[in-house]
Order: sequence, then structure tokens, then C-alpha cells
Amino acid sequence: MELFDLHSHALPKIDDGARNSDVSLAMLREAGEQGVSLVALTPHYYSDRQSIDDFLMERDASFSHLKGKISEEGVKTPKLMLGAEVYLTRALSQRDDLERLCYDGTNLLLLELPYGEWGSWVYHEVEKIISHCALTVVLAHPERYVPMPWSFKKLEPFFGMRTILQINADSVLSATHTTKKLLRSGRPCVLGSDSHNTDHRANHMEEAAKTIEHRFGAEVLRDMEMIAKHKWGISVEN
Repeated sequence: MELFDLHSHALPKIDDGARNSDVSLAMLREAGEQGVSLVALTPHYYSDRQSIDDFLMERDASFSHLKGKISEEGVKTPKLMLGAEVYLTRALSQRDDLERLCYDGTNLLLLELPYGEWGSWVYHEVEKIISHCALTVVLAHPERYVPMPWSFKKLEPFFGMRTILQINADSVLSATHTTKKLLRSGRPCVLGSDSHNTDHRANHMEEAAKTIEHRFGAEVLRDMEMIAKHKWGISVEN
């Protein structure tokens, strides 16, 4: 079984994740020690705060600094892939260059939804991102938007859209009602750590994978691996 961490905040000094490159290296070491083959670096992007050009310039500078630090320290890390965790705002679908925020080499956009109650605009925006922008939406940690079992139905409209569900490792370990229901839904799911550091928001991918295998079956875990390999075009050969 190969583990692919498709949501992390390990880039240094760009969002609320790694505060410096030393923390970044510690996070990547931690991932590697757990058997993670690939880490997607997905810093937060807010369209109402920053242009895409400015964000990508900042992200690339952070990544360049990190690669220099990795080379300088001689650290062996998992394979790295750039992306972004894009917060859904009104009219986001009207951005002509939204595809630049996708995971490198894909048409997959990691999308964070608003917390709290949703208006119909949330569903309409996601639909337009998929249809007008020709992207596949990866819903970041959908289980976090449904804290109560009876509100699960707010996620159901997304199941008829071209979406992939990115489940957080910590949510698997906490075994919330929504997480269990999503993993049993038959919808395409992948795993991400959503790690921000090595203490209170650390990487628990290995433990989450073992938990999925034990509670939901090896087939569910294999499906998550195959979806990641196929949709993200992952090859971890050096």
C-alpha cells in the first residue's frame, strides 16, 4: 500500500502552516517515516485577498527556498507536488485562470467550502467551476462542514457532480459519523493529512490508513490509492 498525502501546509512562511523551513523539513521527514510516497503542498488561497499571480509568485518563492534547504541539509523527502487549497468565494468560477491553482499537471482543484450554513450560491459556484472551467473539484475535508449527523444532506448535491472527496487523516481517527458515512458512500475518496506542523496539527497518515483498513476494509484503502494514482497521475519512481 502506497500513501499519498494530497493536502498539506508544509510550505514555509506562506500561510498558517509551517512557520519556517526547519518546520517544513520536520514535517516532510515525519511524512516519509510514515511511508508517505508523495506530499502535495497546498497552501491556502483566498481570491478576495490576493491575485493568482501574486499567490503563485509567493508560493514558487517558498518552494524554491524549501528545495534549497532540502538540498543543503541532504534530506530525503517524499516526492513533492504543488497545488493550492482554494477557498470558495462568490464569482470564483469567473476567474479565467483558475486552472493555474490546480495540482501540478492535473485539472484537479482542491476547494475549501465556507463553514456554517450555505446558500444556494455554493452549489451553483461549484457546478460552474466544474462545467465552465472544465475542472474536477476535490472537496477539501467535506466531513468538517457537517458536524451533526442530521446535516449530512447538505453534502449530497455534490455527489451528483464531478467531485472527489478528500478526507482528513485526523477525521478518520476521530471516527466522526460523517467521516464513516463518506467512506461507506461509494464516492471517490482520497486521503490527506491537512498537516500544519509536527505537534497539534501533525501528519497521521499511516495511522489513518491502518484504521481505514481495519474498520472499512482493505478494498476501501486500495480504492483510495488507485484513485490517487489515476487522477493525479502519480508515479513515485525516482
